[in-house]
Amino acid sequence: MTTKIRTATPAPEAAGIFYAIAAGLTLTTQDGFTKWMGERFSVGEILFYRGMLTLPLCLAILQWSGGLHLLRPRKPLLNLTRAGFGLFSSIMVVASFGFMPLADALGVIFVSPLLTLAFAIPLLGERVSPRIWLAVAAGLAGALMIVQPGGEGLDWRVVIPLAAAVGAALRDIITRALGGAEHPATTLVWTMIVMTLGGLCWTLLDGLHWPTPFEWGVFVVCAFLQTAAYYFAIQSLRLARASTVAPYKYLSLVWAAAIGFVVWGDFPDGLTLAGVLLVVASGLFVLREEIRGRTR
Repeated sequence: MTTKIRTATPAPEAAGIFYAIAAGLTLTTQDGFTKWMGERFSVGEILFYRGMLTLPLCLAILQWSGGLHLLRPRKPLLNLTRAGFGLFSSIMVVASFGFMPLADALGVIFVSPLLTLAFAIPLLGERVSPRIWLAVAAGLAGALMIVQPGGEGLDWRVVIPLAAAVGAALRDIITRALGGAEHPATTLVWTMIVMTLGGLCWTLLDGLHWPTPFEWGVFVVCAFLQTAAYYFAIQSLRLARASTVAPYKYLSLVWAAAIGFVVWGDFPDGLTLAGVLLVVASGLFVLREEIRGRTR
């Protein structure tokens, strides 16, 4: 009589989580540059200049991934819809940095992972256990402990980052719906084409001014970081379920705290450290639940 040994090695899920963490790190770094550039350029200018520099990188990834024939999407409607939500979310994110303090904006934008979970149930048919819901709620609580939104009350401006969170959640749901039917480089290129065109349309209405050589250098760095972040994010949702990846987005707030300490010397207080531990604990708990569910 032979006994089957069950192994707990969900390699695709683990790889998806790794890509999600990498995406959060690179995108958080890029957000810091974007907020700084937002003091000098409009939302449209940032999207246009950054996108213009990102497109050649995306085309290089496309060529490296198999050739320019991948530019033709297998599911054009889904790709364009995803790109549209990506453009909308990016506009709202950059705008929120200009209208609100960074901590307040991030505290609202990071509702997105919870919205991703909520949308994944009716739109993707994913099943999420109550324990995972509790873990994600704990991660959100930890995120709020890290950013510590101001206590002066929220006004109409909260709608801007909230809209960004909704757009990002729907973008991630469509990315997961594409699954393995579309090459990630194809999705990445079309997303950046739409974002660049959207920024161009904005500048035609609002005008634009020419960056200095130093500002061009910052835009180049942003382009590299954004390209890497989007590619990692797309890969994460191809390899893992939306409900698995969502909690790890909270780690972006951990990166934000680390960058703040290294660059500006902001040492986290006790509440922030407690929030970091809560975010990490919730992510590890979700991973544990996923492994247990696959080995039963």
